[in-house]
Amino acid sequence: MSKKQKNNNKSKNKPLSAKKRKRLINIINNKLQKKKTYNGPVHLANHRRKVQLNSPTPAELHIKSLLKETDYHFDNQHIMFFGRSQFYILDFYIAKEKLCIEVDGYHHISDTEQSQHDELRDLRLYNKGILTIRILNKEALNMTKQDLVDLIKSNIS
Repeated sequence: MSKKQKNNNKSKNKPLSAKKRKRLINIINNKLQKKKTYNGPVHLANHRRKVQLNSPTPAELHIKSLLKETDYHFDNQHIMFFGRSQFYILDFYIAKEKLCIEVDGYHHISDTEQSQHDELRDLRLYNKGILTIRILNKEALNMTKQDLVDLIKSNIS
């Protein structure tokens, strides 16, 4: 055995000082916390989805209850990624029909900036083969199951 190998073996068996040990534990804990708490865009998207799932508008609740009565399988607050970091959360997504249903407040019409954002979003979804139906809250609350089914059928045929 060479001197270098003997020195390496000695240093491996040497216990860490309390100060170094504490520092090492803190470094490991910080790395573990970072892994648990943030995983980039995926984590952000899931967090926003959970927030939206836990605070639906009355109109979204109504549309959800109507969709449950139909034969359409849908995802509520579906995350749609564009590239690595950009995503949209769709209110309702019917994958089989490649159809997105958005329930919007009045500001989606009255606010020009929001309107332009919605147009860009709809275009990006359309480029992925997904059609977007936008329903105002007021209209959504007055819809019946048959109204919703007719609206979906008219947009998928």
